[in-house]
Amino acid sequence: MNISIRAKTVSVFSQILRGAIRWAGLLLLGTACTAATASVVVLDFDSVDASAGPVDATSYLASYGITLVNVSSPGTVLIYSDVNFPFVSASSSPNFLLQQVGGAPAESFTMDFSTPLDSLSFTRVENTTSNLVAGWTATAYDGTTIVGTASELFGEGSFSPATYTLDGPDITSLTISADGFGSAGITSATIDDFTMTTVPEPATCAELLGVVALGLAVMRRQRSGT
Repeated sequence: MNISIRAKTVSVFSQILRGAIRWAGLLLLGTACTAATASVVVLDFDSVDASAGPVDATSYLASYGITLVNVSSPGTVLIYSDVNFPFVSASSSPNFLLQQVGGAPAESFTMDFSTPLDSLSFTRVENTTSNLVAGWTATAYDGTTIVGTASELFGEGSFSPATYTLDGPDITSLTISADGFGSAGITSATIDDFTMTTVPEPATCAELLGVVALGLAVMRRQRSGT
């Protein structure tokens, strides 16, 4: 009799344990789907040592899945330190991104994203001195279709930082174009805290939720069978 009771107890405990494990797995899947709804990456450029002078931004951007293309010549896209560029103050000091060209001609560059973005934002850093600043336009594309723009006019003076957001979905590239009309001291947009937001394809969450639904169905059938 005692052996039978112990066997039943072990059996019940085993069923409870298996059920708990199943539920834990299903909860983890559901949590993974929820957590995957948005991924936010912020580029503050500060991991680059630009203390001795500006550094080509190509490798840094590539490490985040961004490829520089259609860079006007001359006009390398550089990471500057505000310590050595005394006209501005980076929003997350010291570094920021800038295509600075002597003579202040019209210039531009494009950032291609390896993964389409749901949205992006950036801060045009503070201009701390009375300088001529080029007018610039940031244009977001889905392929060849324009999905959003932000811009500032050619001007002079000190300016507080400003943050711009461009919404997709499916932003595949961003082009920054500027014109200093041959006289600007700052020849393009000074960019900091470049933020990329991606949302997974609906199929990703649908697959996870499908697994959850299947697991629940199996559990119900097992319970009804017992």
